[in-house]
Amino acid sequence: MTGTTEETPVVAPKVEEVVKLSNSFKEACVLTKSELVRNLILLVVSVYFISKYVGSDIPTDHFLLNNIFIPLFVYNIIMTVCTAYYIFALTQSSVRYLYIEVFYVNIFRKLVVIFFCTYMLVVIFSPHHFYVSSSREVITFNNAYLIFAAAILSYALFDSGLVITYICAIYFRAQGLRSFLSKYWFVRLSIMIGVDLLLVCYYLHCLVIHFHPIFLIYMLLVLAKAVILMWYLKREICVPMSWKLKPLDDQKVPDSAKVKQAVRIMAMKAEVKEVANTAGAGAA
Repeated sequence: MTGTTEETPVVAPKVEEVVKLSNSFKEACVLTKSELVRNLILLVVSVYFISKYVGSDIPTDHFLLNNIFIPLFVYNIIMTVCTAYYIFALTQSSVRYLYIEVFYVNIFRKLVVIFFCTYMLVVIFSPHHFYVSSSREVITFNNAYLIFAAAILSYALFDSGLVITYICAIYFRAQGLRSFLSKYWFVRLSIMIGVDLLLVCYYLHCLVIHFHPIFLIYMLLVLAKAVILMWYLKREICVPMSWKLKPLDDQKVPDSAKVKQAVRIMAMKAEVKEVANTAGAGAA
């Protein structure tokens, strides 16, 4: 009796599909759900505080309205328009619209983020004095609560700058800069972890000086974020299921959706150009 041997077919690893075209409107919204949720949250927050402070006669309320919540509302409108174009590009059958999104609209979006975050950091860290006419009392607008917001703004500013630099390196074919960023992309996580740990120390100091539940909440949130980033850093620089460091790879594409899309689109353009050149050479 002859036995039969079953062979397990070898399946190639599935390549991540980062450029998806001809999506339905619903599918495009699912692909952009993180941006849509962020825009909705910012819209609710800005509209709520604008409606709350618009009729107030308190100087600090006017300051918050004119310098924070109205700019936040305008910023959110710009982000919403950019997201709407992204959804439109995902529903088209041509990669041309997604190309415009990744290399033009996205760069514009990141520049707006950098400008807005820089503006907000200046507002947060600049001392502001308000004179109450009835008592000539001076109120200083600055407190420890805003440090948490400043950290979030700094993360967004730093990340946007890196993404712009990498996409520009792809667009202008600056291979040396692209290889350098790919090789040391993990450093951004190390910097963010360092900032988070400094914030943990800061809020711990605030708790020692004057206990307040909000300081404890902020400290736990920042500590949790630091732990999560440490896990991502370990996964990025260490061999799976081990603490052994991976060799630095200057060809690895960073874990960023728009960066991956930029790399794939440029690869598609190169493939089309190669096919056209081959066809032209064959015709000649």
